[in-house]
Amino acid sequence: MKFLENLCSEDDETVYQYTEKHYWYLVNVSCLYPRLDTTNWKAISIVQFIFLFLFISYHITTLSITAIKLLDNQILMFEVLHYIVLLVVALFLLVDINIKRKYAAILHRYMAKGFSEYDCETENYRNKSNEEIKNKKNKLMIIVLISYVTIAMFIFIAAPLIDSYLSDNNDQKEIYNEYGVTMNLPVKQWIPFGSDTLIKYSVAFCMQMLVGGIVLALYIPADVVLFNCSVNIASELDLLIISIERLPERTLSLYRTMYGNRNVDFNKIRENSELLNCYKECLKQNAKHHQHIIKMFDSFFTLIGPSVFLILSIESIIIGLSATTFVLAKGKHGARITSIAFCISEILNVFFVSWNADQIYSASQKLSMSLYSANWPLVDKSNARTILCMMIGSSEPLVMNYLNLMEINYETFTLVMNSAYSYLNLLFAFVE
Repeated sequence: MKFLENLCSEDDETVYQYTEKHYWYLVNVSCLYPRLDTTNWKAISIVQFIFLFLFISYHITTLSITAIKLLDNQILMFEVLHYIVLLVVALFLLVDINIKRKYAAILHRYMAKGFSEYDCETENYRNKSNEEIKNKKNKLMIIVLISYVTIAMFIFIAAPLIDSYLSDNNDQKEIYNEYGVTMNLPVKQWIPFGSDTLIKYSVAFCMQMLVGGIVLALYIPADVVLFNCSVNIASELDLLIISIERLPERTLSLYRTMYGNRNVDFNKIRENSELLNCYKECLKQNAKHHQHIIKMFDSFFTLIGPSVFLILSIESIIIGLSATTFVLAKGKHGARITSIAFCISEILNVFFVSWNADQIYSASQKLSMSLYSANWPLVDKSNARTILCMMIGSSEPLVMNYLNLMEINYETFTLVMNSAYSYLNLLFAFVE
């Protein structure tokens, strides 16, 4: 199929090996980056994608019907709306990232093969940075996995039990409410086939557990990919800054390699054409490295920009829904604790996204200052012009700004929190 061939145009074994090694096969299991290199893998991945798409869509549809049927019960309606938003974001991640698959391939090929080749001493900084990234990523994956699974276990097991034993009402004992919404499931939902028999209940319960697992399988690798890519870009920017600061040392090292161990004075570089040529070669390495970083950032933002914008745009609504549910759920202790867990997780998610974007933004700001502080007054016009071009190219920081609607950095976190507070007040006004 021509469409699949276009999606896989940038795929190669290097990318597959990198994603499988650094993401523990999570992007394959979640179908965010499935293998499409053989006929069998293509068939399996297509079936997997279609199943996930239809299954999530089914739950979005039934939960939307549920929300309409629960208009007179604000607590349950807000809970259901929360689940709908989570499923919509999960479905968007699944579709959007697969459509932009080739950008994911370009992005991870850069990270797999490296950006540049400096002298051994400069490359040592890269090795140390890569080791730190690996350790942080492994810890992050464990923390994210534990936190998401804990919240899921609480929603599907602990919260219903708490409500069942401690609530003051009899909702937990009902099978259906007056509008046909199934009330004896962990997540209150309108089920087309009902749940009034053991088989029907078991099927409905397993479907809810499965869709919860699918959402986890999409959110966890998406968070890890965001962290890995953003930290790698920030790390490469830091390495570029270090290499620019070490331009004199790198130039002298290259000079000794090419012309022997002669004593030269870098401050008299204009009087030594051979030393100028070495400086020019080192500067070319920096310019090439800078261009690679920009290309990687463009691929990174094209890949995750719409998803991040969607998440941050609706997080304030989700946080407001969680806070409102907590206030309104009097006597429903399970619902209250669930809303707190949701609220905390969403706040941390906003901070996590903002922090990752700010790492790139801050590092790119330092680059411009580093170029300005380089030894350009000592060199000839040609090399000074190259530095000037790099300064112009780095004058605009690498900022995630989707459609010029929202710059994502630490200030975004404050903005979302303020918006959440405003939505909370509106929701209270709506309820009253």
